Amino acid sequence: MNGHVFRGARLVALFLLVAGSAFAEGEVGREIRESFPSTGIVRVEIEIPIAELRVENASGSTIDVSGTIRQKYSKRDDRSWAEAVVQSTRIVMEQRGDRIVIRRVQGSEADSWKAKKSPANIRAVVAVPAGMAIEVEQSIGEIEIDGSFGEIDVELNIGDLTIRTARDDVRQLSARVGIGEVHANLGDRIITKEGLFAGETLWSNDGGRHRLRADVRIGSIQIDLKR
Repeated sequence: MNGHVFRGARLVALFLLVAGSAFAEGEVGREIRESFPSTGIVRVEIEIPIAELRVENASGSTIDVSGTIRQKYSKRDDRSWAEAVVQSTRIVMEQRGDRIVIRRVQGSEADSWKAKKSPANIRAVVAVPAGMAIEVEQSIGEIEIDGSFGEIDVELNIGDLTIRTARDDVRQLSARVGIGEVHANLGDRIITKEGLFAGETLWSNDGGRHRLRADVRIGSIQIDLKR
């Protein structure tokens, strides 16, 4: 009899564990879609602290942002909180002279202690006309830059950075990693540095046009200069 009770208790415990784990998968979200005319704009600055970011060339003459903002929750009662975080997290585009600044704006729910402990997941694609200068400042996440741009300047505290651009666009390359690795395919050779102090990779191209600077404190840099 006691064995049956014990087995029954185990089945109840297992059911509760499975039911509880299902709530751990809860997630809500919404789409991002913003656009701004590029007339008179020479530089785009992106300031999203935590994100999975891709920068590419636009097919038209506008600067476009698309993607998603998503928030996970672990309890059924937290769904309304997660929805409030998503709704109060926005990506805005502001013109400052000849620059466009793309940044995250948070309302009270998204700026709460709970939201800071478990921040919303932002996945964004920024599309800009070819030849435009790009500057990215980000705390944590992944950044992928692929296309033809003017000057490229990226600072990432923790994460992985990938840059693919034309070799002829780059006059001077500086890629620095504090802890991690740098892999730079320069077209005619590959430079690899890794370890506790990977240091700085420098390269110059007299026929190039713009400066490319990449700085990651902890993580990796992958650069592919296409010929």
